[in-house]
Amino acid sequence: GPIRNLTASSGIAERYPTWSPDGKYIAYWSDRSGEYELTLRPSDGSGSEERLTSLGAGYRYRPQWSPDSKKLAFVDDAKTIHIYDVDRGRTVEVDQDMWMTHGGLNFFSVTWSSDSRWMAYSRGLANRSGVIFLYDTQAGQLHQVTSSYYSDFQPTFDPDGKYLYYLSNRTFQPSYSDVDNTWVYPNATNIVAVSLRSDVPSPLAPRSDDEEAEAEAEAEDEEGEGEEGGDDEAEGVEIELDNFEHRVIILPPEAGNYTQLQATSGKVLYRRLPRTGSGDDQSPIVFWDIEEREEKTVGTTVRSPSWTLGRARRWIRGCARARWRRRSIREPSGASYSPTRGASSATSFTTRRCTASTGMRCASSTVVYSRTP
Repeated sequence: GPIRNLTASSGIAERYPTWSPDGKYIAYWSDRSGEYELTLRPSDGSGSEERLTSLGAGYRYRPQWSPDSKKLAFVDDAKTIHIYDVDRGRTVEVDQDMWMTHGGLNFFSVTWSSDSRWMAYSRGLANRSGVIFLYDTQAGQLHQVTSSYYSDFQPTFDPDGKYLYYLSNRTFQPSYSDVDNTWVYPNATNIVAVSLRSDVPSPLAPRSDDEEAEAEAEAEDEEGEGEEGGDDEAEGVEIELDNFEHRVIILPPEAGNYTQLQATSGKVLYRRLPRTGSGDDQSPIVFWDIEEREEKTVGTTVRSPSWTLGRARRWIRGCARARWRRRSIREPSGASYSPTRGASSATSFTTRRCTASTGMRCASSTVVYSRTP
């Protein structure tokens, strides 16, 4: 499809465009006023832009939408974390980091609960150890939920409102240096899950061996009905803050080097980097299946990490409603298709069934694709 110049604004710097989850708006920073201010514009090109803030001097980084498209989180060059409320038209200061420089600020990210009430992120304390914070937008309160004993980072909410996943450096297998008489602690990162409430079972809780064939058959019959009915409004997410770390569970994947942790219903997705000292050059995209309690590989060769992770996430989300099938389904005939990097950088879309090179298939799932030339 054609590429549209939405702003046509020669002489004005516009940075970090971000598409709202409902697809109606694009938020970005514009220095039309002389300083970078948060700006909103209809994504279809109609109407004019609207300046949302009057923050004054300073530099701001990528705005990050809440799922309901009503809030935008961002961090500025003073390391201050903000939330802008679109409905109320006001900006709230949430917290301030101690250590991030431009690189860290540029890649700073938050995660939102499915009901847009809670925002989670990681920042360093005085000991430089990463800590997980939760901000309750409903009560306007900030909570530190990990102790800083370990370095915890990259939190991501389960869209079902059951778990918070994050990475944690807590496996110590020291190696002695041949050069400088000291120990190093490589490959220390684990993938961690925390039940958001005490009534949510651990993802590794013991199970009965009894099989309920009839219940499984009924569940599969209901899947198609759920797909036709569309998405329901997100239910409220409640979090028990007391004894939060007491509910921490280390997931089975071996400690190593992980990044780009993300979650979809019943699965946690991550990119496994080569183990320090292994000589490996592969960085596969992998996910842990909570229901089946096993690890599965989506792609083994990563040429463009961000593109591949986006592809894997859309593929898994597309399969979430249909659940995983351990049988092959004929792929649709016709032209070749490849996923886009997301609505924020795509110009045309079409929908197809989703497939994977691992032999697993899912049917009747809608994903965003663009035609391959």
